[in-house]
Amino acid sequence: MIVARTKDHDHEETDRERNSLFPILRQTENVLERKDFFDHMKSLESDFLAQLLDSYTLTLLLIDIDRMSTINGSYGHTIGDSLLDQVIVRLRSTEGCVSFAKMGGDQYAMLLHVPVDQFVISHIDRMMMKIKEPFFIEEHELYITVSIGWRSLTRRSVFHEILEQAEIAMYYAKKRGGDNWQIYDPDMSPHDGMEIEKRLHRALYHHEFLLYYQPQFQTASGELTGFEILLRWNNPDLGLVLPSVFIPMAERTGMIVTIGQWVLEEACRQRQVWYELGYTQFRIAVNLSARQFQQPNLAQMIEDTLRRTRLDPTLLELEITETIAMANVEQTFRTLTALAKIGVRLSIDDFGTGYSSLSYLCKFPLHRLKIDQSFLRDIPRAKEGMEVTRAIISLAHNLQLTVIAEGVETIEQLNFLYENHCDEMQGYFLSRPLTLQATEQFIAKLSNDESIS
Repeated sequence: MIVARTKDHDHEETDRERNSLFPILRQTENVLERKDFFDHMKSLESDFLAQLLDSYTLTLLLIDIDRMSTINGSYGHTIGDSLLDQVIVRLRSTEGCVSFAKMGGDQYAMLLHVPVDQFVISHIDRMMMKIKEPFFIEEHELYITVSIGWRSLTRRSVFHEILEQAEIAMYYAKKRGGDNWQIYDPDMSPHDGMEIEKRLHRALYHHEFLLYYQPQFQTASGELTGFEILLRWNNPDLGLVLPSVFIPMAERTGMIVTIGQWVLEEACRQRQVWYELGYTQFRIAVNLSARQFQQPNLAQMIEDTLRRTRLDPTLLELEITETIAMANVEQTFRTLTALAKIGVRLSIDDFGTGYSSLSYLCKFPLHRLKIDQSFLRDIPRAKEGMEVTRAIISLAHNLQLTVIAEGVETIEQLNFLYENHCDEMQGYFLSRPLTLQATEQFIAKLSNDESIS
């Protein structure tokens, strides 16, 4: 006879197993101090670790809270400290967390204890999704993300080496813009970041930055409507450095403000050159980073740039991500209102990936929403992505906003956007980002085929 095991019976057996086999791991009742956590991890460097690894995967995670300096600067340290208290509660509730410690600053360490027949990644992904849910502190609704580096223990693990490897992986996650995890890879170098940072300081003065231009098109007619401005770094020694590597570093060090000003000035100057050649209609779209958007003199800086370059404000569109917009809605409203008075167009980038409140969205003086490419990636196979895309298009139109989709890479995606009345689109299926020379050839060819002026 087969007797069905109940869930309660399973839990009882699990508890007995942990009580007998894993007394060292039961540390989650308190948030450990750094030294106690070190002692706890050192205690695993024994035959006990080999016994554990027969049935379980032990993984060390180093977790860094993204943008805490921004939150402290916007709301004050009292709100920031309350937020961290709530973050700790969520992190400690992660399934499989058996030890948790504050490592200093906004960084934490966690030891995950996962059965070998389960995927560590799925536990980490669920934890990151839980962290992205809103935090309510006093009258504020706050959102954060985390950067995680991790390394699983082996029978020969030495704690200080595992900790160093997880830390290197965490910094790689930060370099990629945060809100992601990285598993340690031996090819990761702890010195890469410092070397790139030194070169980044010199890049602007050595004229190593380039602008690329990705065309945007009207979905219904195929008419060129604008170009998104994309920054590239061509270093003589490193070659073409990916934005995912240097943009987070520039943001973290504050260099992004100076670099961003150069991008804006150069983009407006070039657009005015094209205007004087007779191409008067299409716009340029420039992304603003979080640090740029927080500058108290941002509107004045934009206005001064337009005056110097003599560019019509209506030909400039400024994009901020949904995450930036919702970081401090009061400040966002004030800044967007000041920018709207200048006459520039305003857009929310990566829409659908954050937690925008419709009440705030209605109040912001916006012109356009950009659908994040993640929703298009698996169309037509991904029904959920199709439904989200339809909903965003409908929402934008109901709010009298235009909507553009990025990341269009297939004819199926293009047809889907056409059938669902998405106003504009961009992506590799239509055109890759172009150098200045290629962009001018592109414009000249279009002007010969049809009027774009």
